[in-house]
Amino acid sequence: MESEKQRIFGLLQTRWIPWCAAASIVASLISIAAAYIFAGTALLLWVIDSLRRRRVRLRWPPFALPLLLYVISIGIAVLFSEDPGTSSGSLKKLVRFLFVPLMFTWFGQVHVDWTVRRIHLVLGASAAYALAQYYWLMEPDLAHRITGFMSHWMTFSGQLMMGAVSLGVYLCRERFKPAGSSTANGEEKGWRRLPSPGLLLLGVLIWSLLVTFTRNAWLGTAAGGLMLVVLMKKTRVLLVLLVLLALLILLPTPFRDRLYSGMDLSDTTTQVRLEMVRAGSRLIADHPWTGVGPGMVSREVLKYRSHHEYPDWAYQHLHNNFLQVAAETGLVGLAFWLALWIVLIRDLIRMWLRSESEWVRFLSLNGLCISVAFHVAGCLEYNFGDSEVLILLLFFLTAPYAVQDRNQTELT
Repeated sequence: MESEKQRIFGLLQTRWIPWCAAASIVASLISIAAAYIFAGTALLLWVIDSLRRRRVRLRWPPFALPLLLYVISIGIAVLFSEDPGTSSGSLKKLVRFLFVPLMFTWFGQVHVDWTVRRIHLVLGASAAYALAQYYWLMEPDLAHRITGFMSHWMTFSGQLMMGAVSLGVYLCRERFKPAGSSTANGEEKGWRRLPSPGLLLLGVLIWSLLVTFTRNAWLGTAAGGLMLVVLMKKTRVLLVLLVLLALLILLPTPFRDRLYSGMDLSDTTTQVRLEMVRAGSRLIADHPWTGVGPGMVSREVLKYRSHHEYPDWAYQHLHNNFLQVAAETGLVGLAFWLALWIVLIRDLIRMWLRSESEWVRFLSLNGLCISVAFHVAGCLEYNFGDSEVLILLLFFLTAPYAVQDRNQTELT
């Protein structure tokens, strides 16, 4: 009887906790409520396992220190907030960062591989549904755009951006083969030839992304793809730039006009973003160290608006990650947030250059390209505050650490 209990609890440790966490990540592409249900189940199973073992098994990756300092800066910003009661309501969002230790503690290569593949497949289904929305189910315009399985086009386009970049890296996986592992037919062990459906899926993601008419995601995807070319095929950078230029010229007029409008200073959306920069800068100058507190920017920034030409809802956030983080948590919080990204990018570069594992190298390059895409898009949109986007981002950033740590553990 005792051995049967040990077997059941062993399954909790080795199977159900990581698979619930993996299901949560994939579910975030369909429903954030379903994602939190799976995540809550994983945490509950972890608590049960910890009570049984009488010790807490939860490990953090090497970027834990700057992440912890950033979280502490959020707590300090709440204490010094213009309205601590309102700001404290934002603390529940910190639960999203628990995905990091869950993945690092429990994920192995099989869980990461399963999750990456399902992300691509579910995003493909969401993109296909979005195309049906665009051509048959909706009459879209800039105020009512396609959303796929999401409730807002910004969230959907952010997911498509990361999914397209990740799939692009995945389709280049033949470059990550370890030396000396050729089989009799000349292929590498553990790797299959590039399937043509993968290219078709990438086309669906990019096509759907185009018809979202979301410029920040367009630019982020282009930047992530260019980073992939720079790191994989440096000699082809000029060729890729020429292809991008040709695409800009050959794009249908509505897409070209939408892209060019971002460079038109008289365009309303461009003017709104410039106004966010001006108002946000004034707010930060008045609250430089701890900001105005989480959840307070939309209210406090109205005091710093240049005029009343735009409605209050246009100031819901500052449409820029750097400005928003500084406005909410001050320059101290921004410094820790930037330190987090410096550590992440440094580690990903090291793993890409030095790891002997082809999977770690693939995942680290994936994380680098997605980081570039995320930050380029984040200059024009506050995508760090979007739960569905952040969960996906945290997975792609933590996955290489988890696989490398598991490989090192198995070797020792």
